[in-house]
Parts: sequence; C-alpha cells; structure tokens
Amino acid sequence: MSVAAPSLTTTASIEPADRVYLAQLPQTRTKPLWPWGGGAGIAVLVLLCVPRKRARAVMALGLIWVLSFTVSCGGGGGGGGSGTPPVATSTQLTVSSTKVAANRSISVSATVSGGTPDGSVHFFVDGIGIGGLAPVTNGTTGNITVTAASAPAFLPVVGTHSVSARYLGSTATQASQSGTSSVTVTGTTTLAITGTAPTTTANGNISLTIN
Repeated sequence: MSVAAPSLTTTASIEPADRVYLAQLPQTRTKPLWPWGGGAGIAVLVLLCVPRKRARAVMALGLIWVLSFTVSCGGGGGGGGSGTPPVATSTQLTVSSTKVAANRSISVSATVSGGTPDGSVHFFVDGIGIGGLAPVTNGTTGNITVTAASAPAFLPVVGTHSVSARYLGSTATQASQSGTSSVTVTGTTTLAITGTAPTTTANGNISLTIN
C-alpha cells in the first residue's frame, strides 16, 4: 500500500456571510386611528376620563365645539370669493355731423350701458385725447362741443379723421371702448410745389412729382 505525501499548497474556502434580501412590497396607506383631527382626538380622550354622571354634559359641549370648528373652517374656505365683480359695459359714440368745415365745431356725446355706470368718458381723435374728461350722468355724457381750440390737431386739418370714446370704468362697472366714427374736415389748404428744369421753352410742358 502506497501513501501519498502531503501537498505543499493548501486551499481554503470561506463560507459566504449570511445575506438578507429585502423585497419591495407595495405600500398601503393605513387609515389613521382617529377619524378626526388632532384636536378632536384629544377631546375624545378627555371625554373618556370624565365621570359617567357628567359625560352627557361634556359630550354636548364637545359636540358644540366640533360643529363650531367645522363651520368656521368651511366659512374660511369660501371667504376668498366675496365681493361682486364689476359689470361689463358698452359705449356708443354719437357725433353731430360726419362732415365739418375747417376750424368749425362739432358736438360729440357717449352713452354707456350696463350696470349703473358713473365716472368719466374721454374722447379721442386719431388716437389722441381731446379736451378734458366728460362726466357720465345717468349713463350718458350729454353733448360735448369740440372746437378748434380744444382740438387743435383735428378741426384745423383738412382730411378725414377717426373719432372714438372710451369709458374709463368705475369700481362697479368695467371700462369699455366705442367704435370709431369718421369725420371729414373740409376746406382749402395751401400746398407748396417746387420744380426744377435745366431748360424749357415757351408753352412747354414740365413734369412735376408731388410726394
């Protein structure tokens, strides 16, 4: 019988450490122990410590407290919507004439409808305010006379101009803008024409360009 000599090398193996594997379980939200808020839970605990003879009175007081708390919270949530929003309005412009001679005058007025309008109306010509603010009384401004003195950029200028009215609104009514009305200012005007030509003959023709 032959016996093998011991090996000159040794091998060792280490047992792996115990490993713990955690599985992700679906989380479910558990219901709170108390179906009410913290204040109500404390009230119930206090109620349990009250002698039986006084329990009915304490329960009544607790019920009143809970109801008052609920009503106050509910009322506070709707407080932000208090107040009545301004009423929408519409503005209509009226002019006494759509054609006026230069440096003469015309009458303009505005009627505001919707709610109970008060405040002022501002009249505009070609987008530029003319005159002062016209007060609104019973929904109208009445007739406002526009002269060359109050509208220096309007009546003295021959041509067609756009007139409009803008209601400025108030705390109870919204602002509104009327449509535009075209007013033509008639009259004569001076137009300077200059021309140059190197040479010309009697009774000849000269071509001019007017810009």
